[in-house]
Amino acid sequence: LYMAKEDKDKVSDLLKETEKLGEKLLTSKQFENHARALLGGLTGLKIGLSPAKAIFLGPKSMSYLKDAVDEGPNCPAAWVELGNARYHSPALFGGSNDEAIECFQKAIKLYEQQAIEKKTNWMYLHSIAWLGQAYERKNQPAKAKATYQKALQVAPGFRWIRDELILNLN
Repeated sequence: LYMAKEDKDKVSDLLKETEKLGEKLLTSKQFENHARALLGGLTGLKIGLSPAKAIFLGPKSMSYLKDAVDEGPNCPAAWVELGNARYHSPALFGGSNDEAIECFQKAIKLYEQQAIEKKTNWMYLHSIAWLGQAYERKNQPAKAKATYQKALQVAPGFRWIRDELILNLN
């Protein structure tokens, strides 16, 4: 919400608070890989707030994400955040739409193997939404539409997909 309103000060404050929680989670074996994924994603958000810092923050973000995937290959959050990084990074800095698609697909598969309530799992739905956008970017609107429809079968009230993404398909 604050990102959409471009309230960078509020976003920065919330990022700092969340980073502290992520650092605490790193000390827990049970949540260590989730914490790495979270910290990698948060570091990526910092790049969005201050692109000039990408040269320093990008490697830090990727280090967290690669460690999360290497140490916890069955941690879907790690794959989601690595997919986000691959999707949003320029090719020069490791961005790859094809790799993003692979990461999102892996995350979705892992989430679907878990006994979770999928319609209320934001990260699961988020990974489907970004997979659809990656298909759009690759000029595969039929795959994007099928992906968005999959999300809407799980969560028909998912407004971002229902009211924006699927309606804006070319």
